[in-house]
Amino acid sequence: MALIERLKRGSSPVSEPEPSKQLLERPSSSETPETDRDLAPRLQELKFHIHNELFEVLDLANLAEVSETRARIDVAQATRKILEEEKALLTLEDRERLVKELQNEVFGLGPIEPLLQDPHVADILVNGHGQVYIERFGKLEKSSARFKDDEHLMRIIERI
Repeated sequence: MALIERLKRGSSPVSEPEPSKQLLERPSSSETPETDRDLAPRLQELKFHIHNELFEVLDLANLAEVSETRARIDVAQATRKILEEEKALLTLEDRERLVKELQNEVFGLGPIEPLLQDPHVADILVNGHGQVYIERFGKLEKSSARFKDDEHLMRIIERI
């Protein structure tokens, strides 16, 4: 069960059953989830530039009136259009990753949203904009999730 679901239900992450030995093994690099890969600084800057552009392109009042699914589709389309206009040279994988991360910025809790959805993450500890730790299988490990700066972190804290 994902941490976000446990938080909504009010159940303790400690009550989770012991994971099997197979689950304790680290995935190979090809199986590493998106949350464990960090965008290069250039892509991070592009992401925040596009995030600001989205507010100019999209009518936020209209987004509030449609379903979240429809709003996510609109954000994805607007992001792809901005990427085309910027003539950003990105792989298809990086483009889609940026789309997903921007959707998390607009509708979720930014860089920690994928961690909340990970069923193996029991706790998330944020020590600053560049230090995010997770508890997985009873062990604390540093996450690749990063906030752009303290201001970005504060916006997410306010949203929480």
